[in-house]
Amino acid sequence: MNEVDKEDYPETWGQISAIFKYEILWNLRKKKVLAMFIIAIGLTSLDLFLPAIWGEGGPDPKFLIGNLGPRSFIMILLAVTVAMSSISGEFEKNTIIPLASKPVSRKIIYFGKLLAMLTVLLIIYIVLDAYLLIGGRILYGPQSGMNITVIALPFLTTLSTAVWIGVTLLIGSATKSSTIAAIGTLGLLFALGIIGGLVPVLTSASGQPLNYLPGSGESGQVSGDFIQGPTPENLSINTGTDSLSRNFLLYSNDPTAKVTIRKQQLSFENIENTPGTTPIVTVGTRTEPLSQVLTRSVLVALAYLVAFNLLSLTLFKRSEVTEG
Repeated sequence: MNEVDKEDYPETWGQISAIFKYEILWNLRKKKVLAMFIIAIGLTSLDLFLPAIWGEGGPDPKFLIGNLGPRSFIMILLAVTVAMSSISGEFEKNTIIPLASKPVSRKIIYFGKLLAMLTVLLIIYIVLDAYLLIGGRILYGPQSGMNITVIALPFLTTLSTAVWIGVTLLIGSATKSSTIAAIGTLGLLFALGIIGGLVPVLTSASGQPLNYLPGSGESGQVSGDFIQGPTPENLSINTGTDSLSRNFLLYSNDPTAKVTIRKQQLSFENIENTPGTTPIVTVGTRTEPLSQVLTRSVLVALAYLVAFNLLSLTLFKRSEVTEG
């Protein structure tokens, strides 16, 4: 490494640090980020308090292991909120002109912004997890399955959300429109939800491809030694990229846990032959180790994170900056 290369590193990190600090302050000042944080707290409060209000009451040692971690919809709303105008907004407001005129490469600008977005999300998830941990302990008594690995949960939730940040940045970089970036990401969410719900039951196709798409993946039940020894009832589980933190928590309690996924199809004959029954019938099951489910979803999330951001960065670097 020559002297010029050595001198470039401090300057590069200094530029990234400057953009990072600016973006952090800008995100924390944005009213929509504050509004989404309040909404996230509100939705988390419903998950925390409704079982105590409408349930039987009393201790529930499995509450946190069944509920810790934000829902997919909260993650996607937060991703859209912090990312929708990060790149496209610079072009919409023409703030890209003074930014691009500075002796800073667009690659540094992009990664400084991305790092700031992930940091804001990490802070939010630390607060949400702490809120659930403390509230769950107060409302439902001592909790089973809680161990030192809960420290990693906000980081894994941030990784899950980073996939949707990548989607939003890619659409925003391609269209230069914050509105289209937000609508496009939410549209993809609903499209994947419809596909995931209808294709397996309306056709003979398996739901396994859903595990390789952003989102919830397949639904199933996980069984293992989670709650003061073997639990007689399975816990529901999703196998996609949105569930990294909860699946990791379950895995940390029992690395030998198994996930059972039912193959279901729509059968009107079932209604005709047995009136009053559901048209959805189980036609088979599949069992996978939880370790396999977790490893696959982490690798898929990392692959999307890299691919989406490389494409977004390429579009951002090639974008023309014009007056007006």
